[in-house]
Amino acid sequence: MFALRALVLSALLACSALSYAQTLDEQLERARQLIESGQAPAARSLLAGLLDEASVDPIEVRFLLGMASLGAGDPARAIAIFRALLVEHPELTRIRLELARALFETGDDASARFHFERLRASEDLPAAVAANVERFLAALRARRGWSAGLTVAILPDSNVNTGTTLHSVTLYGLPGFVPSEDLRQRSGLGLYVHGSLGRAWPLGPNFGLIARGTLLRRDFPGSRFDDMILRADIGPRWNGTRDEIGVLGVASERWVANDRASSGAGARIEWVRRIDRFWHSELALERVDYRWRFFPELDGPISQFSAVQRWNLDATTTVHAGVELHREQLVSRALSNRRVSVLFGGNRDFRHGWSLGAQWRYGVTRYDEALAAFEFVDRRDTTHTLSLSIAQRTLQWRGMMPVLYLTFVVNDSSLELYDYRRVIAQIGLSRNF
Repeated sequence: MFALRALVLSALLACSALSYAQTLDEQLERARQLIESGQAPAARSLLAGLLDEASVDPIEVRFLLGMASLGAGDPARAIAIFRALLVEHPELTRIRLELARALFETGDDASARFHFERLRASEDLPAAVAANVERFLAALRARRGWSAGLTVAILPDSNVNTGTTLHSVTLYGLPGFVPSEDLRQRSGLGLYVHGSLGRAWPLGPNFGLIARGTLLRRDFPGSRFDDMILRADIGPRWNGTRDEIGVLGVASERWVANDRASSGAGARIEWVRRIDRFWHSELALERVDYRWRFFPELDGPISQFSAVQRWNLDATTTVHAGVELHREQLVSRALSNRRVSVLFGGNRDFRHGWSLGAQWRYGVTRYDEALAAFEFVDRRDTTHTLSLSIAQRTLQWRGMMPVLYLTFVVNDSSLELYDYRRVIAQIGLSRNF
């Protein structure tokens, strides 16, 4: 009899639990209907009561709460919900799509473009949704407005002046010369600031004018190794279905040790082409003529060409490869050089808000003229650079995300004086507006 009562009680409890679960599912469906019928505030109230229920899908509840927040005219809350969900589940394209749309509606074009570009690589995206993504990207290209970025970081640097560790060198065939303090390796702890500001003015359906400014500053105690560059680019840009082409004028000013050091003026051509939803090509060619106040031997044009191919493997992973050509034609032929570099890298978003990136660059630099002081040995440098980045997307302060960059540089030269090793860390906050 006792066993029978226990069996009946268990059956009643199971029925009760099933009925309760069905009730929760009905509430979830009711919330969907309220959102679709334009009753978003009521849906938010209903969904708020389901957040702590273990019997319903927590992702679905939070996703619907984000949709209800959009419908209730609270996009900031919706964006926060969608971003938090992507931190835990970066592979969910439906959430990324709604986040991109919300960012688009609030005018955060840079962030919206980032997520729409990631969505392009999603193989499970229905054709109608893929076409909608393309329409959003076309609208973003057409309405380019203000954009900005800021990175502020502490900068530990093991070799701020790329100096040598040698205590004596051989010059003119005679050993025992002691390198000056300027040539000796110096470490330091500084401040790194990188800021950018851009503006686009549409002048037609596929044509406009763009302007952008950048600030790069490295600041160390005592100001001896301080370095700051201000640069402005402005010119017309043509936007097509797959191509963007810009022809820009360039102006640059540089300060070294807080003294004005050089001015530059030149031109730049940019071409961006999307081959398909996975491939993205970038080409750039620029030539800038520099004039130095106190070092006329450094006067002359610097030309650069770069070609980078990017692949979006899926909505969470990108890889890239490229080649760069660099030419300095200076008054001093001994300092004039040609450099060829290749690079490979990638970035992936993981759960719990972690994003990891890596890039390896290999460069070979040849100098135009050998010096008698080094017995006319041709200078040839090979440089390996490994850059790593770690970002935590869940920790944000006023929209700024903590990022750690680590860069390891090994430079081997045919002239031992120019061998050096360098480790650079950037520990700070970064944000694109």
